Amino acid sequence: MTCWLTLFVTIGLACFTIVVTSNSNHGNVLVLVGYAALGLGVLTKGPIAIALVAAPIGTELLISRDRSKVSKLRPWLGLIIFLIVAAPYFVFVYSHLGAEPLRFFFVGENIQRFTGAIYTWSQKSVLV
Repeated sequence: MTCWLTLFVTIGLACFTIVVTSNSNHGNVLVLVGYAALGLGVLTKGPIAIALVAAPIGTELLISRDRSKVSKLRPWLGLIIFLIVAAPYFVFVYSHLGAEPLRFFFVGENIQRFTGAIYTWSQKSVLV
């Protein structure tokens, strides 16, 4: 599954980088592809896909301080495309199984694993 995450993050990052760094305003298709890839990345491995794309693009936007680059990314349209791709799966899971699988996925598999809280057993001494 990691290779799929790599693919979707690379596609999203490439599309957003081309749109942000180009001088033309014809990047609408690339923006749509980028947000769709971001949605697929979230479906593959969770919110880490957003972080892996947002960190370098956000850094570029902060360094350049050019607000027109933000409008080139069309964030409202992007949110809609992202939700069209990613939300149906999570709505389906919620409607059939309730909130617990989603809580486990977002909190247990993402936040706790990232912070190391899920691996508290590894902090115990092996030598007794």
